[in-house]
Amino acid sequence: MKTLEGWEVVHTVATEVEADLIKGKLESEGISAIVLSQQDHSFPTTMGDLALVRVLVEKENLDRAKEMIAGQTGFPPDTADEGENQNP
Repeated sequence: MKTLEGWEVVHTVATEVEADLIKGKLESEGISAIVLSQQDHSFPTTMGDLALVRVLVEKENLDRAKEMIAGQTGFPPDTADEGENQNP
């Protein structure tokens, strides 16, 4: 999923708190990151795409950021967005 020119989604989480923690860790390692949330605070949603919070990094830092996230969480980085343009 491409959302901003030059930026790529590195991880998707369920809450802004989780996203901010990941962003802080990335920034502490010199990787610029932004949080993209579509959550509506006046009407909290817990299902579907409107409940997702995405962490984005500059394209040139994507691989390094994925490695850092995988090392911190013990889980591989998101791969759901990688197959969007692939044919079955």
